[in-house]
Amino acid sequence: FSLVFALFAVAPLYARLDRPQIRAAGLLLAIFNAAAYFTAIYSQLETAGNSVQSRASAWAMGLAVVYLALAIALERRVSEHQWAGRTLPGTHYGLAVSFLTIAIPLYLHQQWITLAWLVEGALLFRAGASTARRTVKLFATVVVAIGIFHLLAADLHDWAVQPLILNARLATFAAAIAALLWMIQLERHSANFEAARPAVAAAAVLVNLLALLASGMEIHDYFQLSMGTVPANRFDASQVRHALSIVRNFSYSALIMLYGAVLMWLGFARKSALLRWQAIFLIAATVLKVFLVDVSLLEHGWRVLSFIILGGLLLAVSYAYQRDWLGLQHPRTD
Repeated sequence: FSLVFALFAVAPLYARLDRPQIRAAGLLLAIFNAAAYFTAIYSQLETAGNSVQSRASAWAMGLAVVYLALAIALERRVSEHQWAGRTLPGTHYGLAVSFLTIAIPLYLHQQWITLAWLVEGALLFRAGASTARRTVKLFATVVVAIGIFHLLAADLHDWAVQPLILNARLATFAAAIAALLWMIQLERHSANFEAARPAVAAAAVLVNLLALLASGMEIHDYFQLSMGTVPANRFDASQVRHALSIVRNFSYSALIMLYGAVLMWLGFARKSALLRWQAIFLIAATVLKVFLVDVSLLEHGWRVLSFIILGGLLLAVSYAYQRDWLGLQHPRTD
């Protein structure tokens, strides 16, 4: 297996890559050769039945190094002869990243997989930004997206109720947010920032969504722990839990409203229309949630008082903006 793999792996180094047909064949050959070899190796490891995951991870790491070396060699060959197209070296870079990404879940478990993917993607993006390689940055974006998807689709189901703040879930969310912010910062200083502006905007929105989700889950777990401390034999246990659920719902609203206010301030301070629109959406969503959900759980008197307080706050904010007390009017848009 290894001999056949090596023969086909080095074939592009000696082929006549000045012909488009040979370059296309080399691209397909590289992909199928890598897939067939790793499948064969994994099948052999399963037959042996000893430490399959860790040994397969080691093989994947080795293949990542092999394809990285082949990509560098091919890129030098293409550059020296000034052949059109760099698809073949890019494909080998992609195979190197793919095997590194595959090696992580084979060796690690739970949130460590997500953290490793996030670190891998962030470092790849840094490498792509420093060398001005859009392909590497694209690979890095895909790896970070896989890490975030794993966080939302797999990790959240594995976590039970967590202690407040000092927990693995919040640390993983913080790592995802930090990776995205670093990538946004690197892209803002790149020469192709204008072309990448929609992607940067999408990443900024994702950062805010992750921050809100992480904060909301902290609120949820705090009240879940509080409800768990209420004795079941207490005569007013149901009323206490109902009161805690009301406070929890209002805490969600307060979080979203406060986050929207911070985004509004940042939007004006940084002259960012994107941040201001996100803030407006969050504040509007909070108002609707309070009117349609939170207040419906209150008794009649408290409901009327809540409407009065909310209306007064909205009028005060509107009046402060119209008078320009904070100097926020006439900002320059993005």
